[in-house]
Amino acid sequence: MRDDDYPAGLNWNGQSWKRHPEADGFVRFLVGDMCEDIPVLKRFRAELMNRAGLNVLDVVDHLVLRGSEPRETLHGFGYQLECTGSSGAVYYHPGADLPRILVESPYESKTRKISGIALRCDSVVQAVEALTALGFKVGYIEGTPGGRLARVRLPGTEEVLRIWFVERRATRAMGYIHEDPGFMDQLEKARSLWRARDRWCRECKEAHFGEELLRLSGRVKELVPVDLAAALFLEVERDYWQSRNMAARRQKDRLDGLGLGWASRDHHTFRCSRAAFKATINFFESLGFRRRERFDAGDSAGWGAQVLENHVEGAVIFVDVDLLPGEQSIDYAREDLPPAPKLGVIGRWCALHGMSVANAGLHHLEIKCAFEACRAIELASGFGVMEPFNESPELHQAFTAAERWPVKEYCLLSLVKAGKITAEEAEQIRQNEAPGSHLEHLERAWGYKGFSKESVSRAIHSTEELGPKP
Repeated sequence: MRDDDYPAGLNWNGQSWKRHPEADGFVRFLVGDMCEDIPVLKRFRAELMNRAGLNVLDVVDHLVLRGSEPRETLHGFGYQLECTGSSGAVYYHPGADLPRILVESPYESKTRKISGIALRCDSVVQAVEALTALGFKVGYIEGTPGGRLARVRLPGTEEVLRIWFVERRATRAMGYIHEDPGFMDQLEKARSLWRARDRWCRECKEAHFGEELLRLSGRVKELVPVDLAAALFLEVERDYWQSRNMAARRQKDRLDGLGLGWASRDHHTFRCSRAAFKATINFFESLGFRRRERFDAGDSAGWGAQVLENHVEGAVIFVDVDLLPGEQSIDYAREDLPPAPKLGVIGRWCALHGMSVANAGLHHLEIKCAFEACRAIELASGFGVMEPFNESPELHQAFTAAERWPVKEYCLLSLVKAGKITAEEAEQIRQNEAPGSHLEHLERAWGYKGFSKESVSRAIHSTEELGPKP
């Protein structure tokens, strides 16, 4: 499979995600077996749970099996062949949130069928530093750190049981990649363009802000491939978001202490005004994101989202917007949305803080975790956590308490003058500030890749309560 290919057979505009308990159980058995058989992995699993409240499966990049028999087993669990190469055959599950599996070429020896596990990290250099500080022995780095694919191996295990920490950006390849120095220079220039972009978005140019991003996207793609441009954009957005969210910084510190960074990220959520929504979707599509499904909880919810996925980068994003009754039935990512008579939940957030792709930044990043353990760590560290808004068998979800942001006075005055908020609401915001961003915790079961529309709708409304500042 080339990096610009997408899996065949997916209904990107209305996938009805299903549970896959057999496939999920198979993968969990493999990971659990590895953790029990490899002392160093068993120890890391304990560190991961105790320090950050994550499961090993939350950060698995891929598994490595050996022999020809696993291929039939994988087909039986719904895995499909992605590509073949010198190292073997790579399988993926198109309908489940499960790691890819590399089946190595058959060996004549009587070795284990479970061969290796690769854990994802944001930086192999940071992984080496953190693992060394924790007392783990690490090998040398293969590939170019900061590039598309580098890895480091934890030695001291049997040859047939290998552990890697893998830094991956916008590639589905296995192994590692030695980057040309000129390519790395281009990569850094591309990252700098995203980082230095003008985030300020005045109301008068709101409808054109996505078009400005499109032009910048074109400049970045002159330097690096499209999917790498997407990966770098999201890196910059995570950095900006965590600079404005204390709960995110604390969790990132815990994860960095394990060498992982945001490796367990599930999806990024952006909020957008109605005027800029179509152009913003066009911008994300220019970065290789494809529309996966529209997401709303019906006419009475007052909001909707376009879910997009970049399969090569392995990134999912939600772009939220206010919707009027009847608009849920149209392709609102392709239609120009007219001005609304009043602000809904998403529109008011954007009116107070700016759009996510502008000066506000992400509304939240959602990370996969061991739900109760992660919440307990947040509470012990003194951070507020909201009540779970989803406790279904396949999904557990909850936000940290909102990071409160002040709102500029001229913005409040203009909103009052336009009749978008009352004078009493404006005064309440002056005194207590307004809910800004969150970190979200999520635990998945049975390989379920979707979300509950009703639960998300409740969460969206609950995060916007002005209330007194805690």
